[in-house]
Amino acid sequence: MADLSTLREVILPSVFSWKSLAIVLALLNLKNIPFSWHIRLLTHLLLNLRRSPTSPPFPTCPPPSTLTTKEKTIQTHPIFYPHTLTTLTSLWETDYNFHKSNSTYFSDLDISRTAIVTRVYTPGLALVSLELDHELRNGKDENAKVNAGKKVYVALGSTYTSFKREIGPLQRYRVLSRIVGWDRKWVYVLSAFQVCGEEGVGYCSAGEGVEGEWDVAGEESC
Repeated sequence: MADLSTLREVILPSVFSWKSLAIVLALLNLKNIPFSWHIRLLTHLLLNLRRSPTSPPFPTCPPPSTLTTKEKTIQTHPIFYPHTLTTLTSLWETDYNFHKSNSTYFSDLDISRTAIVTRVYTPGLALVSLELDHELRNGKDENAKVNAGKKVYVALGSTYTSFKREIGPLQRYRVLSRIVGWDRKWVYVLSAFQVCGEEGVGYCSAGEGVEGEWDVAGEESC
């Protein structure tokens, strides 16, 4: 009995130490450890960069030659093709109602929106930037000329959110985002959170292209 007691005192503290507990919690909350959001954002940005105008908007788009006649008639234009982000609800994202906290949806939407905008806008956004620089330098507005040469970036202008049903802790789900339209001011991105076998939770955002302090028309960006 003494030997068993000694063995238990040796094993249990090493297994259930604070360090072990911290490692387990970190593994269950990888999405929420420091700098994980930045790493995820940068990863999806780099993976979706199109370095050539001939690159397909999405690698999963089948070439036209492989489509049947029926598929060709209903084929979605590449600019409207959805991007899918698959992840799960970490324990840190769970609120007191034991489901994904409403405030945590937006960190996933940042990743998903960055991925689809990067995939659709590059490398065309660089060409738009050159055209804008030319227009600004040769325009009559002297105040606008200071923006010539500045980099174009996409800024989030506003959001609308509609929650339909909860997502449970450690439950896997998909974030499907697609561009649904644009006008003179905005580019509209629709995103939906989907658990396998269920319909989307619902989310909509409006993004805006910006050249320094000079707004880029949504239709020109697209």
